[in-house]
Amino acid sequence: MIYGILLTCLIIGPLVFLVWLCLVASWSVNPRLVPKIQHVFLNSIFIIFWYSKLTIEKIFPLAKFEGAPIGCHKIIQIQSESNATKKKCFDLKTVSKFISFPTRPHRPFYFFAAFVYPMLPIDLMGNQSDTWDRIYTCFTHIMNRKKVVASSEQITAKYAAKLAKELKSNKSQRLVVSDRYLREILCAVMWQLVFETQPTESDLKNLITLSHSISKAMTYNQDPNWSERIDLCTALLKQLQSIPAVVQTQKEFNLTDQELCTVYAMEFFVTPSLEIGEVMANLMTILVNGKPDLIEKVVDDPDLMRYSIIATAHHYPPFQVVMGEIPDVEKYKELTKCINLIPCGHALEIQTQIIAELNRNESVINHIDRCLADKSFVESADTEVETCMAFGKGQRVCKGKELAINVITSFLTTLYTELNQWPDVEITAGRKYKAFKTFDDRLYLWYRRWLTANVLYHFDNFFRRPAVHRFRWEI
Repeated sequence: MIYGILLTCLIIGPLVFLVWLCLVASWSVNPRLVPKIQHVFLNSIFIIFWYSKLTIEKIFPLAKFEGAPIGCHKIIQIQSESNATKKKCFDLKTVSKFISFPTRPHRPFYFFAAFVYPMLPIDLMGNQSDTWDRIYTCFTHIMNRKKVVASSEQITAKYAAKLAKELKSNKSQRLVVSDRYLREILCAVMWQLVFETQPTESDLKNLITLSHSISKAMTYNQDPNWSERIDLCTALLKQLQSIPAVVQTQKEFNLTDQELCTVYAMEFFVTPSLEIGEVMANLMTILVNGKPDLIEKVVDDPDLMRYSIIATAHHYPPFQVVMGEIPDVEKYKELTKCINLIPCGHALEIQTQIIAELNRNESVINHIDRCLADKSFVESADTEVETCMAFGKGQRVCKGKELAINVITSFLTTLYTELNQWPDVEITAGRKYKAFKTFDDRLYLWYRRWLTANVLYHFDNFFRRPAVHRFRWEI
């Protein structure tokens, strides 16, 4: 009798929960939030799945990937022989072709939105949409009207000189700056470039808080406090709309509030502070701790500096590579279909790191040494194919590529001129930061995020709920 009751509960309990999950959770007042009980249920299922997967991989080694998984496909490693020694190479032409595909299905957004919502409108993930056209046109207009790239060298140098002065005043023999402080400096640089005025502390408060919040969410793979995030975005929107030029821009390009935040907050502040800051911090760390005598050579040679930046960014790929996804259609036959225990439709960050690892036959220092030995290598390396992991390609090429290179070059050159060295960087966030005990810990959390994202995605499809309803942000 007791066993019968327990068996009935085991059968009926999950069914009742699934009904609640479908009918209540997916139509909740705040649909983006997943209730705690739902998290517990999904995590419990995932724990069973995860350890079953690890057990199967130990018993059947062939179940593991051979190559780098990208979305629902994988790219096979190429075996080549060089100097009579075999090494694994990587077909960057195929990777660059994948990265340049113009459209992005909505499903990846259910994953990505866990970190940046409510900053981005849902159809931003599809590069062929009215939303994207408005955002891109507005972004390009501001870049050209303000001459952002042309002005970046002088303004960046001013803030770098200020940092050098602060470091000199520090009596400690070891010069150290945190990546967090670098992000704050970059927010100040971008403010002056975009608004043509020197920012005050209150001007930057919301932007800096937002940048740190998103950086933490991406590093630790965790949801932020959503009520605080929405309050922060609301305050930031009101701040932006108090600037006459921003109000005029919103009217001129017919931007929604969410699109306005995307143009200004994400494109001009959050993304530069995270991406430029991470590449700059990693390049400084690599050379200061790895081969300090290369610093002067890099600073004195603009071409070598440019390549060093690209090589570093290539080793720590930005977000546009992370969020790539390709459809499974006939014309992409050259990409081999993945056999995966999770039929994942996302190119997760963890997969991007695998790509970087496979292509990392040489370190950044090795690349710089190679350029010093053969100057012609720099020209051949600065192509869309060779830089696709760093800055994307085609319709997905990073629109701020030259701005990023200019800012990093000016900042690092000025620091060396003022200090005769680069400071070491205390890295507290980003893809190089080891926020977890093991590589498997990070993989576990990314796949768990995938499960939650797919539950939301499929329930929305089942109830024919437009994705835009889930991610709509209303003030």
